[in-house]
Amino acid sequence: MLSLLLTVLAPPTPADQAFGDYLADGDHDALVSTLDGVLDKAMAAVDPSTLVDPKQAKKTLKSKGIDTLIAAAADRRLAAMLPQLPEALTKRCVEELRAIPSLHHALTPLVKPNEDDLNRAFSLALDIAQETPRAFKGRNNPAALIAAMAVVHDTAYQDRINENIAESGSLRELVPFLLSLPDRRTTMNGFLQLPPEALVHVVDLTISASEIEWALTNYGARRGLPDLYHEVLYDWNHVLDGAPKELTRQGFSLRNVMNFGGVCADQAWFTTTVMEVRGIPAAVVVGRDATVGHAWVGWFEFAGRSPHFNTDTGRYESYQQVPGLVKDPQTSGTIGEGRMGMLARFSTLDSKQRQLGRAIRSVLTRVEERMNLTSEAPPAEDAENVAPTTPTDRLNWVNALIAVAPSDPGAWDIVAAASQEGAFTDETLNTFTDTLLAESRDAPDFALEVLEAMAEGLTDAERAGNILERVAGLLARNRPDLAARALLAAGDAFSAAGQQDEAGKRYERITSAYANDGPWVLDAARRVLDVLNDQGRLTADGPAYVESIFNRVKKPEFMSSEWARQSNWYQLGMLLSETLSQTGRPGQGADVMRRLDGMLDRNGGVLERESNR
Repeated sequence: MLSLLLTVLAPPTPADQAFGDYLADGDHDALVSTLDGVLDKAMAAVDPSTLVDPKQAKKTLKSKGIDTLIAAAADRRLAAMLPQLPEALTKRCVEELRAIPSLHHALTPLVKPNEDDLNRAFSLALDIAQETPRAFKGRNNPAALIAAMAVVHDTAYQDRINENIAESGSLRELVPFLLSLPDRRTTMNGFLQLPPEALVHVVDLTISASEIEWALTNYGARRGLPDLYHEVLYDWNHVLDGAPKELTRQGFSLRNVMNFGGVCADQAWFTTTVMEVRGIPAAVVVGRDATVGHAWVGWFEFAGRSPHFNTDTGRYESYQQVPGLVKDPQTSGTIGEGRMGMLARFSTLDSKQRQLGRAIRSVLTRVEERMNLTSEAPPAEDAENVAPTTPTDRLNWVNALIAVAPSDPGAWDIVAAASQEGAFTDETLNTFTDTLLAESRDAPDFALEVLEAMAEGLTDAERAGNILERVAGLLARNRPDLAARALLAAGDAFSAAGQQDEAGKRYERITSAYANDGPWVLDAARRVLDVLNDQGRLTADGPAYVESIFNRVKKPEFMSSEWARQSNWYQLGMLLSETLSQTGRPGQGADVMRRLDGMLDRNGGVLERESNR
């Protein structure tokens, strides 16, 4: 009925006609061909250089051509996924999803065909939309929120918090609560202006409806929500003596975390869950320093200084310069905290910029296809729209993407992928590197992640090593852990280039200067041992080399053996034992392990960092 009404009000576009024909005849090739032509025409109507020029960008963003490009890109992406959907759902996507442009433009670019359950994601979004048809007309449009729910809850969602599993409640109860968030006084201001990429870190609640109400009753008016982390009692009996956690014995739940306490992961999960109930994107952040793993709180803060991913709460001193990891609710994989920092900044971009950035990603896919077209001449009527596409055209669109959405993590993933294919000159690479470092000044680990990916695919491994070494130098003062990681990647690049001596120099710099800055010293030491082995020097120099590093690493103080075994000190001791055994001295290796375990038995006690809370 809705699609019929729209047809009466406005004549069908070529895209409308193509989708209708597809429903009638199932000819997917014809659909794709038509939509490629529609996208080509929309691309031809936009000069990407005007998006790069600040004087012209504002006017261009308001042009009808941009709206046409966004719609064409979303339609083309939807068309690519239709063959994977059941016939009935395909019909719903064509007739219902396309009739709600805001939901179409939020959900279709967000869905990941190789990782999401497409059937469930599109069905869930359309079912929710069907219940609230008028909501898309008003100012408080829930399209982004529904898109986020669809890609997170396309499968039964759960979190593992150490030995416990927390599961989402019934969607029949969770969905109405999430849809009610914009109308609640307890919800963060500007909630619905957030993009779906950020809202996935709100809708990933793993508590029941009754616990949601408990959280709102107790913390709905609470200020300073991050401080809840320190209000959860720490279970010293578990950490010191290895006793079962009282929380686990009583049954894991939000209320029981507050009643019986837990360890850092439980503190962080409790705090971030309450923040999500208040509509604040939040996540448990985990990391490991040279001693032990730890969990703390991360959340999107938009007040005060520039928007950022605040990770101050629970991040004790030795973790200030340790890269943190966060669970991606959409894929259940892990992402770096720096990517979250970029996402916080991306969330404050104008919504049109965010939409256009997503559209340009599809544009670049089409540019790649056109660069790979055969030399067969196109029909005369299409010749202008499918003119030969060159690497310069690709670079122009990449530049437009970075100019429009410089804080979009997905934009930099595209830059990295193109770099791996050798798409850019040294000068262009340096320009992108400088732009990335400036844009990610609050997220240096994201910059390094992208630069590692950029360098990884370079055919000139020495060139990759030099890029990474430059980055290591820039990070050395403020983030020695990342400098060590960059040096490790640089060493690997030189190793791939056959320059073992140059690789060894980078690894040895890590073991000499960064032995207590994160876990990278272990990887570096193992690589140096490989080099010594290749050179036939392992027996003569290997044990002494590892022992020299072991003697410089901080020994963990006041912790149970369970925790101490995660430390660089213990792991390097094990490496020393292995190296001694490998080089014909198994007795000495066994002695090292006996001494290590003997020290652990004598040095139980409280974690030094926890006692300073």
